[in-house]
Amino acid sequence: MNISRGRHLISTFIAGLVLTVAPIVLAEPAGRVLANIHEPDEVCETQTIMTLPWTICLIDAKKKPGDLREAITAGMDELKKIDGWMSEWKPKSLISLINENAGVNPVAVTSDAWDAITKSLDEGKRSDGAFDITFNAFFGMYDWKNEKFPTDKQIRETLPLVDYRNVIVDSKAQTVFLKKKNMKIGLGGMGEGWAIDRVFEMMRLREVQAGYIDASGGVRVWGKKTSGKLWTIGVGDPRPMHPDPSRKRALFDLYATDISVTTAGDTEKFFEKNGRRYHHIIDPKTGYSADRSIQVTAICRSATLCDLVDDSIYIKGGETGQKYAEAVGVGAVIIDPKHIIFMTTGLRPIDTKWGRQLEMTPKLKLVE
Repeated sequence: MNISRGRHLISTFIAGLVLTVAPIVLAEPAGRVLANIHEPDEVCETQTIMTLPWTICLIDAKKKPGDLREAITAGMDELKKIDGWMSEWKPKSLISLINENAGVNPVAVTSDAWDAITKSLDEGKRSDGAFDITFNAFFGMYDWKNEKFPTDKQIRETLPLVDYRNVIVDSKAQTVFLKKKNMKIGLGGMGEGWAIDRVFEMMRLREVQAGYIDASGGVRVWGKKTSGKLWTIGVGDPRPMHPDPSRKRALFDLYATDISVTTAGDTEKFFEKNGRRYHHIIDPKTGYSADRSIQVTAICRSATLCDLVDDSIYIKGGETGQKYAEAVGVGAVIIDPKHIIFMTTGLRPIDTKWGRQLEMTPKLKLVE
């Protein structure tokens, strides 16, 4: 599970990999539509929300640019509203209120919070606890800036508080109750995707023809450019042979529309100590940084589903993660610690005169 939201571009690692399917791969950090291929009729804006740069970019020849800018403003305002109730870092947020009442009282929640929390609990059940919003019992124990991590004793004492099954939801009263005192939930592992889909629905209701919503850790694209071109989702390098400080150089392109792409990986929030890599995706069953994957990229119809399952796939890792992705109905590319690559059925890397691309074949069956 993510214990922070910091993730950016999808990236790829080519050299030194052992491939089980084909000689290229998608990886961390997450999907981003390439900024240097805007067309003149795109109306775009970027703001920092949830500590991340969010970009909303819209195209609609039937609408005035001012109307598109107003739609973007509404979308950004919605993201700020979501951050207000979802962030466990804000002491007065709804999630913080639920955590404060752990073991004491149920808390009435909004329909939005109910949707996000119950979807998270469903993924907890489906993944057999690989995804678990109660991982947040470790809140504050990992500190990437100061290279702090919990002791083995702290982990042993905290693990009994980590169990999604101890989150009690009452559908009639629409309340959430954490059974044990000191339990905490956090939605950082799915919040970006959920917020992307919420803003997408706003744009759909406004009948915006095409565009994308880029949360740095994930992206949703729809429609086509005025030229008829598909959106280009760039891929960078998480373990570059020649480090690229900007982390924006695309090594691999996915041309697509009407999909979402997210990535989970160990390169954004991490430090290394005593030969061990500590990163922000925590295995809820162990309390330590998950170690069966380096990076996972998920391709889905909805950003919510992608953001929910990419951590589950990452924690399961390898062939197990691949089978899980296929069972759920998402595309995935998994890199394990030995740099072995696992791809779900229907993803095929190809070489073109424009460079390396990832093709989604008809065999890729994405759940609607």
